[in-house]
Amino acid sequence: MGSTFFPVILSGGSGTRLWPISRSYSPKQLETLFGDASLLVHTARRLRAHPGAGPVNILCSSRYGQRIVDQLEADGLNWSTLIEEPMGRDTAAAAGIAASWARATHGDEAVVVLLPADHYVDDLNAFHDALTKAVEAAAHGRIALIGITPDGPNTGYGYIRREQDKLDGLTCYPIRAFVEKPDLTKARAYVESGDYLWNSGIYAMRADVFLEELVRYEPKIAQGVAAAFDGRTVTDRSGRQILRFSADQFSAIPKTSIDYAVAERTHKGAVARGHFPWSDIGNWQSLRELTADPETGNSLKGQVVLHNSRECLVYGHNKPIAVVGLEKVTVVDTEDALLVCADDSVQSVKDVHTILAEEANACALHRSGDLDGALIRHRAWASDWLMRQAFPRWASDGIDPRHGGSVETLDEAGRPATDAPTRCRVQARQIYAYAKALELGWSGAAPILEGLVSFYTTNCRGEQGGYIYATHPDGTPADETIDTYDQAFSLFAFAWAYKATGDLRFRKLGEEAFSFLEEHLDHPQGGYREGVDVGGPRRANPHMHLLEAGLAWADLHGEERGLRLANEMVGLYKERFRVDGVLREYFEDDLSPILSHDNDALTEIMPGHLYEWSWLLKEYERVTGTPAPSPAVPIAFAEQFGHVKTLGLVADAIGADGRQAEGATSRLWPQTEFIRWHLSFGSAPQKLAALAMLDRMKEAFLFEGEAKAGLWRDQLRADGTIIKNVSPASTFYHLVGCLTVPDLILSRPRS
Repeated sequence: MGSTFFPVILSGGSGTRLWPISRSYSPKQLETLFGDASLLVHTARRLRAHPGAGPVNILCSSRYGQRIVDQLEADGLNWSTLIEEPMGRDTAAAAGIAASWARATHGDEAVVVLLPADHYVDDLNAFHDALTKAVEAAAHGRIALIGITPDGPNTGYGYIRREQDKLDGLTCYPIRAFVEKPDLTKARAYVESGDYLWNSGIYAMRADVFLEELVRYEPKIAQGVAAAFDGRTVTDRSGRQILRFSADQFSAIPKTSIDYAVAERTHKGAVARGHFPWSDIGNWQSLRELTADPETGNSLKGQVVLHNSRECLVYGHNKPIAVVGLEKVTVVDTEDALLVCADDSVQSVKDVHTILAEEANACALHRSGDLDGALIRHRAWASDWLMRQAFPRWASDGIDPRHGGSVETLDEAGRPATDAPTRCRVQARQIYAYAKALELGWSGAAPILEGLVSFYTTNCRGEQGGYIYATHPDGTPADETIDTYDQAFSLFAFAWAYKATGDLRFRKLGEEAFSFLEEHLDHPQGGYREGVDVGGPRRANPHMHLLEAGLAWADLHGEERGLRLANEMVGLYKERFRVDGVLREYFEDDLSPILSHDNDALTEIMPGHLYEWSWLLKEYERVTGTPAPSPAVPIAFAEQFGHVKTLGLVADAIGADGRQAEGATSRLWPQTEFIRWHLSFGSAPQKLAALAMLDRMKEAFLFEGEAKAGLWRDQLRADGTIIKNVSPASTFYHLVGCLTVPDLILSRPRS
């Protein structure tokens, strides 16, 4: 048995006793509390220096996996595997997942070492010596812990009572008992006896041994771990792997610690004695003790003036802080929160964090101006809302139970409008939504997608081959108009269904849709007709969605017809659709813009479309490598004039001169386009503005509570009163597009 081991750093906690530096989405292990790097990076450095350690592996919350990778790579640290938990299930589950990974990757007898990411360790040689002893014991079939020789009584740590004699042939001791955090009297007795060690939480164990013990003592946890691990998906990243799990399967794992589940019950336990300075940095007092001036006991950072004060920790941010006549007090000032706490109450800081989090106070979650932390918080929300609320809601209540196909709307109780006709574009948009759901790994997506496609291709296709405007719930035609807008969404839906499934019938359907567009809707004066035998002014909007569809086919499938369509639409935008650089909505038959009309709606500008077109133009540049017209003017116009000031939301429409009508309104969908634009192409302050808009959108439009999960309001007046309290199914397409930009959700690859 060799000395190589495979380290897994556990980085799942949020460290709320160190609030306000540590936040839910920016935990202490990712913060620099001492030295030149985060606690996580210090841990990885210690492992890199051990001759027996393989490359670092990380088991962490999916909230901040990318941030961990960024920190490791910025420090030049090699990593092998990132194991992302969709939610925390405590350390027994984490250890089971890590052991399952080690066995699958390196074999049954692979020794895995579990180390918390947030510990302080001094004396590297002594740490390595203890780690080597634990690994040696693990290789001989033991579940080994490192126990720290106490330097004094401490009531904040659990203790391990060792036996007197070492195990035969090993340098570790058998474990007699685990002891909970003692009172001061007992802690003193433990230290004086010499038989007790602090429980460091650093484990070494063979993969097969730990999994066998987990089955023996906690079979339900073992079963849950096995099911979650079997359902994992693996992404390869330049020879490294990222493991992700089904939230449904992972949440079914019972939640308990590795100590309770296995370590306190197994007969295979062992403890390696460690003689080195160590702390779990569990609160502000422990951090002060590590960093304090030896004469005064004070730990200071920032512009701090102390007078007649001892044993204080004072961290400033951007202003002087004076402390006079105090002892054993913590003062931590950040850009958005201030903590003042007596040493004997440091354990209660987590209670303050809990109160703030329950009040949805952002300072409990991430620091003001901290883009990474804000993205982590919103990414977690976006994933939860889509995967646990919206996709399930619209797959159940949003599907007509008698005939299949999507309903047009749901009311605020989730009741479908099953007797009303449904526009066929809604079916196409829902096909896109559930193709994305399949891509993201939502387990119920495949049958919903197939049912939507079946209803759409059976009932929405007209006699000439295009797709009609609307059907009755039973699939019979309600309006057989062939509108170009609807043809754009047929192309878009088939592109995404083909991408999600690889089913060649969607390619054939897409080819047929391209042919219908070219043969029946081409306009002699450029662009496309409004539809077959459809009169009235021409619109830019169908052409925008044709650009979207063309880009989908070009980007996802390398389709030349898609590229030609996208090129044509960008040319029209550049040459015909703008006046003074700003998009217009309605046009004469020759595509000259309608600049004045008795009907004000024909001259209005829609800020949501300014953001939507701008996003598509940047996507065109990405897909084709060809410069597109700059979005600077339309974005500046939308930012200056296109928001309802009383709501802080994007307006539905404004005048061509930028004026808003007295009865200005805001629908949900324009907010999604603002968010998508700024998250995709904005600066850091613009991304923060997008996330602030996401918070306003959630508060103004999305329903709360389990009974209304996955539902939304459609439209508000400028005074905040509700105009439409129903959830149009067509808006789901906008929400899915917004909430699946790379900054908000990482697409889960198909296994």
